[in-house]
Amino acid sequence: MDFRWDILVEYAPFFLKGTLLTIGLSIASILIGTILGLFIGLGKIMKNKLLAWPFTIYITFFRGTPLLVQILLIHFAVVPLFLGETSPVLAAILTLSLNAAAYIAEIFRAGIQSIDRGQMEAARSLGMNHVQAMRFVVLPQAFKRMIPPLG
Repeated sequence: MDFRWDILVEYAPFFLKGTLLTIGLSIASILIGTILGLFIGLGKIMKNKLLAWPFTIYITFFRGTPLLVQILLIHFAVVPLFLGETSPVLAAILTLSLNAAAYIAEIFRAGIQSIDRGQMEAARSLGMNHVQAMRFVVLPQAFKRMIPPLG
């Protein structure tokens, strides 16, 4: 059997264009998904269960449905609802970002909950409010534990 290099050379520009599009979609969706995932993860660990409920539903929906179903729903229903017509690149970035945010939210939640409660109590006893304690004490320690799953 003979390998046809002429076909590979003929389609090389299409392969390059597809590779660049894939890398661009991946970078955009990971950045947006990480930012959304942080807020969703923090929302899920709120003490008020009524306020945390929408975040739980969001994570359950996006982790429990196949990615292809999400792509089809957003491409054919959500994007045309807001724009009037569909845009494949926008739908892809939106879907991949929302899907990644659900998984990253669980990583952030688990990382924050893995830190001992005594760290928050120690920061609060030093006069920090809750936001300062999370920003300067808990999140830096949690981030170190989140690096492997985020990779």
